[in-house]
Amino acid sequence: MSTPLRNPFLRGFQDLSYERVVQISYADDCPPCYRSLHPALHDLPDDGINFQPCLFDDNFAVITDGESVPEFVRMQCPADGIVSQVLYQVTGVLRLLLLAGEADIRLLIFDPDATPLPELPLFTED
Repeated sequence: MSTPLRNPFLRGFQDLSYERVVQISYADDCPPCYRSLHPALHDLPDDGINFQPCLFDDNFAVITDGESVPEFVRMQCPADGIVSQVLYQVTGVLRLLLLAGEADIRLLIFDPDATPLPELPLFTED
């Protein structure tokens, strides 16, 4: 007997939004990291991003296409890597009713096999 799949969107999530992030491989002994693209690169298609060299920092990634990069970009994004894949993360707000009033908790609804972004807790069935 199969268990019905639970739809997390029926649990009161509001303000759902999505963001395209890239998975970056940067060292053999380190797990991949996930970064948003620099706003100037939002128009690039997914196929133009996969398996491309990039520079990144704690906030975003810049696709370099193997071209030389100006020094000011290198200073802002000091780490080198390769984009492994493009992912779409979905975030939402779960409105909770507490004894003292209402509270909003922002959650990440994401591929459970992927490493969550550190800024947001991962949604689970528990």
